[in-house]
Amino acid sequence: MRTQQYSDLCCRLCVAVLVLLSSGVHSQTEEAASGEEQVIRWLNLTARYCKEAAPPQDNGTATLVTVDCLVNELLEVQWTDRRLAWDRSGNAELLTTDEIFLPLDMIWVPDVIVMRPIDIRSFEKNRLLAKVLANGQVTALLSYGTTNKCKMKLNDFPFDSQHCSIYLSSVAKGSKYIRLKALPRPNDQQIVVTASQNNEFCVTNVNTSWNSKMGQHDIVNITVSFKRRPLYYVIVLIIPSALILATCIFGFLLPADSGDRLALNVAILLSMSVFLQLAGSITPAQSESVPVLTWYFTVAMAVTALSTIGSIVVHLCYRRAASREAVSSPVLRLLFLNRLCGWKNTVQSVENCKESNQAQSLESVSMTTIKTSPGSEWQQIGSAIDRLLIICSVSCSVAVLLLIFVTAVKNASSWCPTY
Repeated sequence: MRTQQYSDLCCRLCVAVLVLLSSGVHSQTEEAASGEEQVIRWLNLTARYCKEAAPPQDNGTATLVTVDCLVNELLEVQWTDRRLAWDRSGNAELLTTDEIFLPLDMIWVPDVIVMRPIDIRSFEKNRLLAKVLANGQVTALLSYGTTNKCKMKLNDFPFDSQHCSIYLSSVAKGSKYIRLKALPRPNDQQIVVTASQNNEFCVTNVNTSWNSKMGQHDIVNITVSFKRRPLYYVIVLIIPSALILATCIFGFLLPADSGDRLALNVAILLSMSVFLQLAGSITPAQSESVPVLTWYFTVAMAVTALSTIGSIVVHLCYRRAASREAVSSPVLRLLFLNRLCGWKNTVQSVENCKESNQAQSLESVSMTTIKTSPGSEWQQIGSAIDRLLIICSVSCSVAVLLLIFVTAVKNASSWCPTY
């Protein structure tokens, strides 16, 4: 009898010791737990929270979801889930905890997607965290990589600025359950601009606005404004081709009766063809508008080709002058000998006519042709064609360079900022 009582007493003592030890370990664990861990334990997400179900509606209406785009594959989304709120005033242990961070795969996330994308890439949610405030407000950065098709205006290429619109919506649930709203951004916030730089474009502005409703769904419009960096095109295409064009113009200083000018023009024509092919491979292909860079190379190619053809014609004129052939065409005699190339003869005629009749008009004197040798007539025609080629080449070259300069100055206000 005494032995049995002694055994019962020992068992009770062991149980009491185990209870004391477990309570001590539990108290130490509670003391060692952080405020965030205590909040997560208090919320009991594994037992009392269903992440597949939407949160209670705000004020009896649909759940309000605020959307903003950070361009660099991040989409900021805010909403309120009262199931994740905790009362700090009623629990002293939760008094010092204002916010916690939870994995996205543990909570409900609104199905905000990009509409009509060409390609979309979403990343694993278990690697992303959502910030939860004490009042149940949730802020999450959803990571998406999307490829969209945008209509581009390439009139000012490579000094162009583009605007691309991206539309976000909740396709599964309409505005009766989820209302979308654009997140207001301060005017001085430049984190989007600095975080999305690359070597070809720079983002100058991102505007998020509530656009309209498509049937029963809200749509948020994100307009991304970006500017092309033109330095590569200026250094690689515009400046070298301008130097080649200047060489073509200075080629008129060579003697017209020699074959050096013709050889130089042919070499320049081949060089300009290479640059035109390079520009065609770089310039985006579209037929709605002709880029200013394409106009530039078209005019430059036309000037080079005109100079080459003109050099051939002038060279033939001097060849005929050397063979002392007569100018038999009345059109050539009328255009070049009596009008364009007859300036020296006209001056001589005027001086002779001043002695005889000073009242004779300049128009009648200009039609007077001094008898010259057949060889000199062909030289006069070649000189006239040469002068016309110089005037046309210089005028076209200056005009197309001014077009490039005016386009660059017009878009200078939207050039990429430097940081």
